Amino acid sequence: MAFTTLTFIIFMAVVFTLYYIIPGDRQWKLLLVASWIFYAWASPIYLLFLLFIVTVTYLAAISIRKNYAVLEKAIKSGGV
Repeated sequence: MAFTTLTFIIFMAVVFTLYYIIPGDRQWKLLLVASWIFYAWASPIYLLFLLFIVTVTYLAAISIRKNYAVLEKAIKSGGV
């Protein structure tokens, strides 16, 4: 789906409309699914890459959150 096609313009119009209609706590989910659709439209391999990146980022965030106290202590002591 190229940015200059009618399909993309309709897609973005639908996403923008839904974004402002749904409650704020669900807007990020809409954008996540919309990005998956956009990447899958180009090529399914891009969707696999995107899902891999999302998973790695999510797991890294969990790890950082678990080890935040250790990281904070190391930063304050100049150990990093």
